[in-house]
Amino acid sequence: MLTLTNSLSVEGYTVFQDDTNSLEPVQPGRPLPPLRFYVLPEKPAIALDNAGQPIFSLIVYRQDEARIPPADATKDVGGGILTFTVTLDVPDAKMKAVKQKLATRFYGDSTDPNQPIDVSLVNFLDGSVSVAVAGETGDAGSGDHEFVKGAVGTGKVSGIGGNSKAVMVKLSQAGASLMSQLQQLKTLPINVQYDLTFEHRLMGVTMHVWCDITSSYTLIQETLHTTDEYNDGYLGMSSNHVDVDKITSVTEIMVRNKTAGVQVVPATSQVDADTLTSLEKMGLDMLNQEMQKAIEATPPPKELDRTYLTSYISSIGNNFNFTLDRQMVLVQNFRPSANISNVFQQGNFNELVAFIDLRSAFFSFLKVPIRVNADFKTLPLDSVVVTVTYTRQRIGGGGREVVTDSFQFTDGAAIQTFLAFANTLADVAYDWQATVHYKGSSQTYTMGQHGAKDDFLVVDVGTLGMIQVDLGLGLVNLDNYPTGNVSFRYNSAALGRAIEREFKLDKNEQNAMWAEPVYENPTNGYEYKVDWLRKDGSVLPGTWTRTTSSRLRVDEPTTDQLKVSVMCSGNFKDATQDQISQIGVSLVYRDTVNHYTQEGELTFTDEKVTQVWAVDLRNPDLRDYQYRYSIVYKDGIVKQVPADGSWLAGQPGFITVGENYLVKVEIFPSLLTYPDWAKIVQLDFTYKDPEHNISENDSFVFSAGDTTKKTWRVRGATGGPKTYTYQLKYFSTTGSVTTMDPVTQSAEVIVIPPLAAATAQPGR
Repeated sequence: MLTLTNSLSVEGYTVFQDDTNSLEPVQPGRPLPPLRFYVLPEKPAIALDNAGQPIFSLIVYRQDEARIPPADATKDVGGGILTFTVTLDVPDAKMKAVKQKLATRFYGDSTDPNQPIDVSLVNFLDGSVSVAVAGETGDAGSGDHEFVKGAVGTGKVSGIGGNSKAVMVKLSQAGASLMSQLQQLKTLPINVQYDLTFEHRLMGVTMHVWCDITSSYTLIQETLHTTDEYNDGYLGMSSNHVDVDKITSVTEIMVRNKTAGVQVVPATSQVDADTLTSLEKMGLDMLNQEMQKAIEATPPPKELDRTYLTSYISSIGNNFNFTLDRQMVLVQNFRPSANISNVFQQGNFNELVAFIDLRSAFFSFLKVPIRVNADFKTLPLDSVVVTVTYTRQRIGGGGREVVTDSFQFTDGAAIQTFLAFANTLADVAYDWQATVHYKGSSQTYTMGQHGAKDDFLVVDVGTLGMIQVDLGLGLVNLDNYPTGNVSFRYNSAALGRAIEREFKLDKNEQNAMWAEPVYENPTNGYEYKVDWLRKDGSVLPGTWTRTTSSRLRVDEPTTDQLKVSVMCSGNFKDATQDQISQIGVSLVYRDTVNHYTQEGELTFTDEKVTQVWAVDLRNPDLRDYQYRYSIVYKDGIVKQVPADGSWLAGQPGFITVGENYLVKVEIFPSLLTYPDWAKIVQLDFTYKDPEHNISENDSFVFSAGDTTKKTWRVRGATGGPKTYTYQLKYFSTTGSVTTMDPVTQSAEVIVIPPLAAATAQPGR
């Protein structure tokens, strides 16, 4: 897709690159990658016919004064009809020169005409054309008109190549006189302005969603602890009383106090304020969703302790901090305008301007320009035959007669003219009929209109008995969904059968055109479905959808996911008998009805680490999964959980793997000093559980050469006591020992004081 990043200037034109292009010059001997470029037209101009002549004509006419009522004697007795076709295109010669210079730039001087380089005009989504003659547009309500009475043909641009638009302007007497005397000027007083839009890829938008859960803990408590029923909820919050309003309130307070937030970083100035606001709202929605998951997770034990809180903080903190990179598609406006150069200096004045005298007593002159607004080069059209029928009073009397003329069109830029003598130009009506001939088919389609009064007859592509759909990829991550198979079907009553077509879209072919004759006006639209090929080779089938859109962009499907946060605990650092080398976790999800199985493997080498396992769901209601894990210790012993190799049922939200310690105490010796009377400090621990016949004794020694924090762990038994006893001993360089009184407690942290700050009994 077109991207505004790294645009080029070639031959005076702005050239955009495709977002898949490699910007490095091709090295000799390496394969030639396909390169795509899009040229932006410079300014509007008058279109040229096949002979190179401007498509421009001016008719100056004069009325018969004898037929003007006395009451209208002050009004104009003449006027003009100005007809021309404007285009916004790049000439073929310029396009070839641009392609040649691009090929030289990226492939070197010795270019091969078969090298894979594609240069095309920027594909505009939609747009319109406005024309001003002598500063006047002819629109109703736009003020007094001195030169222009009205204009036909301005407005929406669609249907043909080169963004061409045929325009007819009805001039007043002053306007016709002005236009017929401008041969010597370099530019005509005609201004043409296009208002177009085109899509482009916006590269590099980064969104960062973060939350400091430690700082947010008090805020959460103050916001949600408004009732007494919180003893069964997560972190003291009752899951029975959590609703969307409270979750939103929590998030708002956290963002306001800067403990959580959303940051959107654009990599280009093309990102407008509305896009940034939408991304910020998306980030806040993510915070709300993650906070609700945390609150509704499995509750802790009734006695909320610091161990559980610390594990929760680590788990949720890691879950909140992430970045999200997305490639976006935006719409760019393009509004070129130009004053038209004087075509009287380019073409034959006598061929471009005609002076018509309407003072004949016998007839008036009827002239209807005709054009078929369709691109015959890209559509399956062979030709369109337009037949115009006009009924008038026979000149000289004798009743009425029918004047008929037919015109064959094979070019969307061609204009042909129906010419007939009329009794009067007032209240003239004619009938027209268009017969469409398709390529490779003998069957035709006919439509028309009775009593038409258009000064300029335009047969539009949308009425030619065809379906035309511009198909392309929208927001699709091609790594996850490398191929989309798009199927179309339309039930044609005229043919008595269904018309079906398929297109495959992928990285190399991101756009296609479905143009199909249906021999009727497809007012009810058509049906389509997209079957997506996943990265793993499986297919996600689509569903049939009806639409009338002539431009279809398909986005990747949105699927439900099962996300499981896995948190690890255990002794990975302290060199003890139970020091862990690594923990391997296996997970499995099975959907037997859909014959769908997903397996996952996670490896942990440190505690307090959380990893996420995500699975796309085909059945969003089935969220059961299983897991098991192995603990590998430093001494080579391996412990399987469960021991028999079976599977454990997974819990919603998250699970914890590794060693579970009933008692865990962190010892900080940072306050110790080591003068000659305190060379070594020893800390003795004792834990006893008579009910389960468990008794453990451990000692830790600190000195000037060993001042690191240490941890004492006791596995214990489920439901066992969490209290323990510790005793401090200070050893001096003289051999004396100062022993402190034993202390029994359940605290998780011990900070060893220096001897001078302790109350002791020397010599004990």
